[in-house]
Amino acid sequence: MLKKNFLDEDGLCRRLEILRLLAKSIALEIDRIVGSEKENSSAENDGELQINFDEQIKKFEMDLIRFALFKSGGKQTNAARFLNMKLSTLNTRIKKYRISVAAFKSETPKPKAESEYNALR
Repeated sequence: MLKKNFLDEDGLCRRLEILRLLAKSIALEIDRIVGSEKENSSAENDGELQINFDEQIKKFEMDLIRFALFKSGGKQTNAARFLNMKLSTLNTRIKKYRISVAAFKSETPKPKAESEYNALR
């Protein structure tokens, strides 16, 4: 038998939100790969491939921040702790890279009463 939270509306909404975030992440990765291929084709010099170091560091940093926000459910304090950096530093970089924190916020329903909590177990 399936668990109750698998079929209830809140559980379904949470699963749909996770799928939406994954789809968005995949779309961003596809855009990044296509962009990298365009950069690489124009950056070839005498048959040698060149890499833009600063651009690659920026992409890596953005991925780390997005991952930390995903793991923390969009909570910047927890994401900063996860990345071992100050909250103000994380916030500055989120603004610099124009990362949407709202896309990572999770709305996990909180039980209204202990009986409701026990029903979810």
